[in-house]
Amino acid sequence: MDKDEQQSIALGKYQLLYQTLLGLYPRQYQNRFGSEMLEVFTELYQEEIDKHGSAGIYFWFAIWGDLLKSVLTQHWELMQKQGMKKYLKSTFNINIYNVTGGLLILPFMVMLGLDLVSRLIQGDLTHYNRSYYQLLSQTFLMQGPAQLFWVIIFPLAALIINLIPFFKTAYTQQNRLAIKSLVLTNLLAVAIMSVGLFALLLAFGHDYIPCFFHHLFLDGLDQIAKTALFCRSA
Repeated sequence: MDKDEQQSIALGKYQLLYQTLLGLYPRQYQNRFGSEMLEVFTELYQEEIDKHGSAGIYFWFAIWGDLLKSVLTQHWELMQKQGMKKYLKSTFNINIYNVTGGLLILPFMVMLGLDLVSRLIQGDLTHYNRSYYQLLSQTFLMQGPAQLFWVIIFPLAALIINLIPFFKTAYTQQNRLAIKSLVLTNLLAVAIMSVGLFALLLAFGHDYIPCFFHHLFLDGLDQIAKTALFCRSA
């Protein structure tokens, strides 16, 4: 493969990445200027290659920095124009199911964040902070009923509630909507369901999952069956 072919393949990959990132813009702006912005990016990339032979770090800093600044500016201007409520609904398709699900998974997210911070403080991410959990065990959050709610019931409810937008969208579109489009129109619901599922996985596999990934990293993929059997007794 010669140099021109390599550069052509690289350009195609960067164009695909840039086109994907254009999805961060408000939909109306993206539809109006997306093609033009992709053409400008392609021209800038070609100029960089012609001048320097490759796209250096300063080029990418300039491209991504300009893109981020432009995205934030467009969202800010749209929010000022439409108002917060209409902006959130039209841009992120936020609905009552998302809000309810977000509130339900909030306790789990807070506790997960505090756990991560406590591990960072002790300088060991693989083991929990004993001092932190001794203190936490004295609060109502770790008592049976309360812990059951924020660890299992709330995340499960968030997951189930955010399935509703999918069924509603599929029903109103009479199954004409592709799976990809269905997911893209309910991204927040997907995120909430993912967190809810993650919480349930941790609740029912909090010993197995860390053990599995730890030994998978140490022993490699060729020992995955042995790792799975070993961690079942974790």
